[in-house]
Amino acid sequence: PDAKAEDWYFETAKKIYKPSIYEEAAALLVEEGFIESSEVPDTDGFKPATKDFIDGNLYDGKKPIDYINSFAIGIKEDADKLAAMK
Repeated sequence: PDAKAEDWYFETAKKIYKPSIYEEAAALLVEEGFIESSEVPDTDGFKPATKDFIDGNLYDGKKPIDYINSFAIGIKEDADKLAAMK
């Protein structure tokens, strides 16, 4: 129920999504010759922003507060204020 800084959402997502596992697996596949390094997309762990979810709202993993606030029950805090929270 409490407002969280945008970094809180980012760190929570990283704990769940674990992009480092993807990067490690991709590196092993290249190292072991199963794929070429050119087949591994350059990524920071986030997919591009999309509206391809059932709710039709734009989801950008780098802007979690904007996504939450796209719903009627969002946190409705000022995104700039929350991004500045540390």
